Amino acid sequence: MIRLFSFALLLAATLTGGAVPRPPSGAGTGPCTYTRPSRLPDMRGSWIGACRAGRAEGPGVIRVAPGTGASAPLLWFGIMTGGRAGLGVVAREGLYYPDAGDDRAANVRAFAAAARGARETARLFRTKGNAASARFYEDQAVRLERTLD
Repeated sequence: MIRLFSFALLLAATLTGGAVPRPPSGAGTGPCTYTRPSRLPDMRGSWIGACRAGRAEGPGVIRVAPGTGASAPLLWFGIMTGGRAGLGVVAREGLYYPDAGDDRAANVRAFAAAARGARETARLFRTKGNAASARFYEDQAVRLERTLD
């Protein structure tokens, strides 16, 4: 019975195809700290990217588990410097929200930084042998780049 239930859960997860991959082990999600970007809610998240001196560094993604009633996690794509968020974009329910306000040039830079973060995350997953997650984040990079076309 337990095997049948486990198989059913695995099958359901496979068929939905919309699940956001969890961070791979060893991809900078351990004791790596960061300051939450302003557009993210005050919830616990995981940094997927490089860590330097215990702080998030460079391009990557913050993944915040879905809250009550949410169907998917929130994702912040962007670039961290010394654990502080630079320009980036929040992905929520298939829509993108840049951190840059109303300035078009800053929004273009935010989406470029976000695409770079998504590509770096795809590379990390590919390195860990997780092709499906790498594809998810590569697809996100393409969508982020096309958003301002």
